[in-house]
Amino acid sequence: MCGGSFVAERRESARYKYQLRAVSEHRGVPQSGHFVTYRRGIEDQYTWHLTNDAKVERVPYSQVAAAQAYMLYYERIQPNRWYKQNSIVIRP
Repeated sequence: MCGGSFVAERRESARYKYQLRAVSEHRGVPQSGHFVTYRRGIEDQYTWHLTNDAKVERVPYSQVAAAQAYMLYYERIQPNRWYKQNSIVIRP
């Protein structure tokens, strides 16, 4: 990232909004354990589901927020309406 490319990357990322789609969590110890994933509902964006090898169950967002996240998955959802081509405008 030399020659100002970091600034260009930040400006490019400001053009878009991102939505958290899923959270992976490792349960157990570093030497062994199991990964589970919390994922956002497809039809209802306000629901969350816990998925693992055995089942899928609906869970409250508070459980997702309390998870010991291993990896977060985001989806680019739309252009940021506050972005201007030559400058970044911050709005409340």
